[in-house]
Amino acid sequence: MKRNLCNRVIIWAVYALLPFVMMSCNEVEVVKPNEFVLKGTIEGLNSPYMLYYYKQDNIWKADTIKVEDASFYYKKEIDEMTYMKINPKMESVVVSVEGGGYIPAMSSYINFFAIPGHVTEVNGHIKDFVAAYPYGNSENEDLAMLHKVLVPLSNEAARLRAGMNSEPNEESQDKYEELMHQITDVKRHFIRGNPASVVSAYYLMDMITRRELKEEKAIELYDLIKEEQPESPFFEKLSQRIAGARAIKVNNELPEIEAVNVLENTRFSSSDLKGKYLLIDFWGTWCGPCVAEMPKIKEYYLKYEDKLEIVGVNNGDNISRILDYTSSKEYTWPQLMDKQEDFVYTSKFNVVGFPTKILVDPEGKIIYKKTGGGEEIFEMLDELLN
Repeated sequence: MKRNLCNRVIIWAVYALLPFVMMSCNEVEVVKPNEFVLKGTIEGLNSPYMLYYYKQDNIWKADTIKVEDASFYYKKEIDEMTYMKINPKMESVVVSVEGGGYIPAMSSYINFFAIPGHVTEVNGHIKDFVAAYPYGNSENEDLAMLHKVLVPLSNEAARLRAGMNSEPNEESQDKYEELMHQITDVKRHFIRGNPASVVSAYYLMDMITRRELKEEKAIELYDLIKEEQPESPFFEKLSQRIAGARAIKVNNELPEIEAVNVLENTRFSSSDLKGKYLLIDFWGTWCGPCVAEMPKIKEYYLKYEDKLEIVGVNNGDNISRILDYTSSKEYTWPQLMDKQEDFVYTSKFNVVGFPTKILVDPEGKIIYKKTGGGEEIFEMLDELLN
């Protein structure tokens, strides 16, 4: 009798505790509002650590994620939703080029959105490429849906391109171009079909900066999704780019530029230069074509000093580097520093490559805009000012 009673007590205790056990098994991980968690298991992942990359203040930064038995867990504080790329550090998925170097293909990386207050899981496998996709929230599940189509195409394109470097042939070139068009079409189709997804804002922004789309097509897609887009850093930057694409067109009036001339630490205003032609040169010391043509810019600055003003907009250098470089070369025209204060004109003027030049007439109207170097702008200046 006592044993039966004891058994009943034990059984009752087990059943009483069962809900708590189940709750423990299904417990949701608590993440602070200012941090994100990334975790997962990827079959075939045999490196002891992975590198991840993200952009902060338009500068790429990196950190490491420890891996044990193909699994990983990582937690970090973060201010806003951020697109991140993880390099699994495995030679088997690096698309190498014969003779040295490699192609940084999407298929060699794990991609996800780090979202404050959220846990994101990445599971999958690594064989010929990284087939591991994120989930745990709608943003990453949308990204996974797109990348399950894009990543295999990216892998095929990267392998073709690597082979073309060693054995170029017309058939491979045609196939490569066909794949790249297909990749662009997949992205466009996704954006059209998912106007409320942050992935659409991110990829439209990415396609603009990579010059995959003409400005007219980018504006068309933006107008299609803008009413349904949630607030996100990607949509904010995209909106700036589109505003720039609309504003910085030939025959439009140049928007006012107010910033600091870092060479003299004085205020610069584009409206003060009306009455002369104004050449705006977007450049950086890291940009080979930019620095290669600056002696020619100096030549024209001196040649037409009574009729032409020049202002440089530097992207990617700090003030010390700008001062050292311009002083050593005796480049004395005003230099503005992108991203100083609220001056973010590479975005506001939709600059998608370096160098980019914009020419403004004495009335303040844009008469020329082009990305890339070349003699065209100098020939135009000779024709206008001679």
